[in-house]
Amino acid sequence: MHPDVALGVRLSAIMGRNQFTTDPRPVVDELLQAAGARQDILAREAGIWAGYHYGAEHHRPLVNALAGIPGARPWFEVGRKRAGAGSHRTIDPQ
Repeated sequence: MHPDVALGVRLSAIMGRNQFTTDPRPVVDELLQAAGARQDILAREAGIWAGYHYGAEHHRPLVNALAGIPGARPWFEVGRKRAGAGSHRTIDPQ
């Protein structure tokens, strides 16, 4: 796996593991530390995750905190589109 992809997976896992937090500051700190110099990857992953979960009351603290990560906001729309895409099925549910 390419190191950039592995970092994206790691960052997404941190957000998923902490998705119900009411205190997002330690989560953001962990994300910043994990991303290191690759703040561009953090911005993309945080923006997509926050956009996908935007509007969910139980995710609001983390979504709002992720919105403050520099460069994350432009990626919100990607997450919103993914959330609205629905699920893809390979079999007919009927």
